[in-house]
Amino acid sequence: MSIWLRSFVVLSFVVGQQLPNYSTTQLQNQETTETFYYSYYYPDLLAPGEIENGVCANQEGGICHTVNCFDYDLLAGRCRSPMATGLDWHQFLGRSVACGYEYPIGTVFHVITPAKLAGDRPCLDRCPACTGKKLLDFLSPFQQLPWQTPLRVEVRRGNLDDG
Repeated sequence: MSIWLRSFVVLSFVVGQQLPNYSTTQLQNQETTETFYYSYYYPDLLAPGEIENGVCANQEGGICHTVNCFDYDLLAGRCRSPMATGLDWHQFLGRSVACGYEYPIGTVFHVITPAKLAGDRPCLDRCPACTGKKLLDFLSPFQQLPWQTPLRVEVRRGNLDDG
């Protein structure tokens, strides 16, 4: 069995928005893909006034959690909280995921299937509920798949390089 190590840099996912450089090391062997399960979050789903025990029901009938937004602007009707990286989440809608603590911020999840979500998704935020459960929490304004749909994913572990 051959195992090899390589480094690579992930470029910006948003035109006009500069992402920090990623210093990523990828360990590859015969088993390069894993199964994860779909989840999604959208910080603006927080419905003020409908919060009970940290959970609220939004107008669309879905569930939102106050953990998705720590600074909700009632007048503007939007979440001002940054992601765990300190980046503005609005700039990364449909382009990033929140991941569990077992994956470093900066880990890139290359979704293979389903095709609807295929592509590279950097982990730029945290999902405490995902820890230890193989859930990927996609940052999206709407639910794209049924909850916990299986995903085939290649994991490219790495850390954000702050320098």
